[in-house]
Formats: sequence, C-alpha cells, structure tokens
Amino acid sequence: MEPKYWTVVNENRRNKWGAKRGYAIVPMASVTQTMVDAHPAMNANSFSKYNCAVTKRKESERFLNSIFDVNRMYNTKGDFSIFLNEEGIVNEDIFTWVTVGFVHVPSSEDIPITTAIESGFILKSFNFFATTEVYDMPQVYNGKDGYVQQPPEFIPCIENK
Repeated sequence: MEPKYWTVVNENRRNKWGAKRGYAIVPMASVTQTMVDAHPAMNANSFSKYNCAVTKRKESERFLNSIFDVNRMYNTKGDFSIFLNEEGIVNEDIFTWVTVGFVHVPSSEDIPITTAIESGFILKSFNFFATTEVYDMPQVYNGKDGYVQQPPEFIPCIENK
C-alpha cells in the first residue's frame, strides 16, 4: 500500500478549531527496498528500508553516513538501525528521516536518452492555520499600468418573483 501522506503534529499546539498543528509530508512516489539485509549494499543503504522514520533530535545524529559509504560498502560509517533505539519522541524535538526513491526498469526505449525520473516529497502545513491565508489578502487588484483598483461592489442576486 502506498502512503498518501504522513503527519507530524505538536500535541501541545492547536489551531483556533482545536486541531493539533503540524506538517504533512506528501511523498511524490515511494518504493519498497527489495534487497535482503545480507546484501553487501545494505551496509551503506540501511536507511532505504524505511520510507519515513522519526527519531529524537540529537546534534550527534545530524548525518546518517558518509558520502563515501557507497564506495566502501563493507566498512561504512553509518547504520540507520543505531538511530532507531526506541527513545520516546512525544514532547521532544524530533528529526524526520524521509527516504524517497524510484524503480527504473531499463527498456530499449531508453536508448539513447533515458526519460526523466523524478521523486521527492512536499512538506506542507497541516492544521497549522485556522483558514486558508488566501482569504486574508486585501480586496484589491492591479489593473492596467499598475493602477490599484477596488473590486466591483458585491450585489447579491435577487430572486425573480
């Protein structure tokens, strides 16, 4: 099952409607790691077993591994499992680790140019504001030559009788 989004909320902060404020992480695509744990590349790619993981924030855990780990798979600097130590995250500063990837199955149509493959995620507010901020915009617009005009006066429709 592909996740639609993950939410990270602050239990102690609520918007005007009483909803917990936070953020939504919306993946553009997610894939499942298919390598077995015993595969040599898993030492350098242990993070790829998780699409999203949350840990307690620690200054010593700012980076998972070295950029050079892909070139020394048997002697890597980092193993993601050491970050997942079952520490509590409620009412703590947290770090959200998001792994995005893609599966590219080569075909003859990829020759001579491989099509663009995109992956990533969107970080957006989730119950952070009471309403859409668009409605807080002033009711004016720029007409020709930058002239600021007021919108036409709103006149409600009158039923014909």
